Amino acid sequence: MEEIVRLSPLVSPAELENVKGMILQVMDTPSPKVRSSAAQTLASVLLSVRNDQSANEMIDMTVETKKKKIDQGENENAEDAGSTTVKAMPAGATLTLGFRELLRHLSSSYCRSNNMYRRAGLINAYARFLILAGGELVTANYSTVLDHLLNDLALGEQTSDSRHRLLVKRKHIDFLLGRVVRQRLLTEPAKLSALNILIQYLQKTSEASANKNSDSKHAEPLVIALVELANMLRELGAVTPSMQVAALVMAY
Repeated sequence: MEEIVRLSPLVSPAELENVKGMILQVMDTPSPKVRSSAAQTLASVLLSVRNDQSANEMIDMTVETKKKKIDQGENENAEDAGSTTVKAMPAGATLTLGFRELLRHLSSSYCRSNNMYRRAGLINAYARFLILAGGELVTANYSTVLDHLLNDLALGEQTSDSRHRLLVKRKHIDFLLGRVVRQRLLTEPAKLSALNILIQYLQKTSEASANKNSDSKHAEPLVIALVELANMLRELGAVTPSMQVAALVMAY
């Protein structure tokens, strides 16, 4: 499947959904080896459509387009002049998606599934996706990864919300944040930066929780973030800046 996608790139969301659907069906098996292979394939397929264009390039394009429109002036031809800056997609254009959109492909499939084998396979796919993406990309997008796992995944719509399933999901997210991201992908400087992001998230979440009554389900992100913060502090040890610890103490 990976070779097919490499030789014949996906060109539409429908094609991606079809390929993903076939892989997910393969995951519905008790065989760990089969699920592992399917997870590797799904991770590779998703990364094959990742948009490599940086945010700075997107900003530069937007600024340039606005300047062109201003130079044309506010007249009857402004609309036509602005439209010339948008180029039609070439016939051979392939599908590209942003980093968070790709993560949501995994979270939506996970939350909709009642099959424990498929969910285990999807967590494997998450891990392989992040590892294949690389430490540099994950470090640069740590805030996105954290927000995605604690909101899109932890609070995603589910077909059932049993206590057992919530605990299993918490274990899965702990695995992704701890074993995969923190221990395997983040360098020590990156962990210090991630620590700041975690503290900011907890401060914001605790303030929001104080202003409204939240059920146990909506407390899950806070619990997961606190566990990850404790593990991060334990791993960093004396390297942790005292100001960050003081900020945490003041927040709680």
